Amino acid sequence: MRAAVYARVSTEKQAEKYSLPTQKKLCVELCQKNEWEVVEVLVDDGYSGSLFEERPAFSRLLSLAQRRKIDVIVVTDVDRLARPDNLVDMGRLQQVLITSHVKLATLGGRISDLSNSSDWFFSSLESLMAGWERKKIKERVKRVVKEKKRQGFFWGVVEPSGYRWEGKNLVLRETREVRFGKHKGKKYTIFSADEIREIFDLYLAGHSVKTIAKRLNTTDSVVGPILDRAMFYAGWILE
Repeated sequence: MRAAVYARVSTEKQAEKYSLPTQKKLCVELCQKNEWEVVEVLVDDGYSGSLFEERPAFSRLLSLAQRRKIDVIVVTDVDRLARPDNLVDMGRLQQVLITSHVKLATLGGRISDLSNSSDWFFSSLESLMAGWERKKIKERVKRVVKEKKRQGFFWGVVEPSGYRWEGKNLVLRETREVRFGKHKGKKYTIFSADEIREIFDLYLAGHSVKTIAKRLNTTDSVVGPILDRAMFYAGWILE
């Protein structure tokens, strides 16, 4: 059979189960074990599974399937192709595989022919279970993070205003910095340590949030959350 190997890591590479080289190696080894011809090895580096057509290598993979250039897609896990909790995208993927008569193989040993009702059922069930587990993990993490933030601990990757990363440690920031967010045109400000002190000094002196924001040339929607983290700025930092 003609096989296409697909590997993907998201922007949060530290959270991935397998690195790109490992994914490719394991999938190619699976092809060799089954004596399948590897037609192409396709890689999306830094793309979320929530994206469908926007992933260039994945779009190429779908094109190969629809043009009947391959017989089987090989991945470490189904979630490399689409997020299991996104039933719409999983359905679209299954439809392409069914109409193109392309099988799906994973490291778990399952080779699924989704045109077969039993394979389709178990593949869909596995996706649902994986999506359910993913949601449970996210809910648990959110609860932990919410409680830590409530207690004033720092929890995150992007440094809070007043600080900057120096290696793995947070140190006081000397200057203000403006950065672009994930969404196009979205900006956010990271204040210097002196500006953070000024915000709290002014607030304790009786100035309103709006007055403080105007003085620092920002908005009250920026100053308010900083004041809400008073416990953190009092010295609570989670290493």
